[in-house]
Amino acid sequence: MQHLLPVSIEEIASHKEVLKPSTDVRYPPHMFGDLSMDGDSYPAPAVQRMQLNDARVISRFGAVRVGSRFVESTAFQHPFFLTHNLIEDRGAGYLHASAGDVVSIDRAFYVCGGVYDNYYHWLLFLIARLHPDFFFGIDTIITSQPTTEFQRTGLEVLLKKYDLKAVYIRDNVSLHVGELTFAQQFGTAGLDPHPVFMETFRDLKAALVSSASPASERIYISRSDASERKLVNEHEVETLVAEHGFQVVSLQGRSLNEQAALLHGARVVISPHGAGMTNIVFCQPNAKILEFQNPAHINWCMKRLAAINSLDYGFLMGSLVEEGRKEYHINIFRLREVLNEMDL
Repeated sequence: MQHLLPVSIEEIASHKEVLKPSTDVRYPPHMFGDLSMDGDSYPAPAVQRMQLNDARVISRFGAVRVGSRFVESTAFQHPFFLTHNLIEDRGAGYLHASAGDVVSIDRAFYVCGGVYDNYYHWLLFLIARLHPDFFFGIDTIITSQPTTEFQRTGLEVLLKKYDLKAVYIRDNVSLHVGELTFAQQFGTAGLDPHPVFMETFRDLKAALVSSASPASERIYISRSDASERKLVNEHEVETLVAEHGFQVVSLQGRSLNEQAALLHGARVVISPHGAGMTNIVFCQPNAKILEFQNPAHINWCMKRLAAINSLDYGFLMGSLVEEGRKEYHINIFRLREVLNEMDL
């Protein structure tokens, strides 16, 4: 068992450069829903290139060490409880048990970020980084083994599109990389996406959506099967939006192609905040998005995805059913008003 001391990637990078400078992303004009609680814009940090020499990837979730130093940015969302050979020793660094085979490759592009079972995190931490401007002639990526249909499909599409090979990392293999390249946004947890990411999302959409894909122009994304942060009057909401011509859909169990096609064809999307709403990156410009916000979990990441995809966005703030709990409801009378504001 070896003791590893934490280090920032900036401290030990052999090469650093700005790929895409920071920018202030303006939100679309307010046209419907509650008044903005997130200002008129958000700051998107720069996307920077970092290169590490003689790096070792030591877990299937992408943890990286260089010598006796642990690269802290690779611990973001790392589920240490699922990694048998790596322990987070709080306050003192990390403990790594070297075991298994050692595999070496010359150059690779790092596309890891912990657990990808959450759809939003997968799209923003993995897919967003697969941008041709970031590769610099590198034809190999290292990433976690896909475990879901959407992960496999998304990766296969972009690997083919960009002519890349993938090396999938495992806990029982220590992967040594002579030159390991990162494209990172510092100071963000994926909640402040840079507009450059939309170019990759468009490439993914173009490959997934055919012109013959069936579509409804009005989509309501149901979260009735959610286990937490439930919208308790969702049935009442679904009944109302159905009266206005909305197709009520659950994205659970749908393939990535099906999800992309549904949202690509939609001109209006209404949804409670949730990972399924990430699919608005597949919408066409100027589609209208209405998001229900839970006051116990206010999050503007979908508004920001709407901004970089040139979508019209509004929201309705719900009300908690009981203080200290995360269940909420939407005022049906207010929803009727907003549907009128949206010319529906």
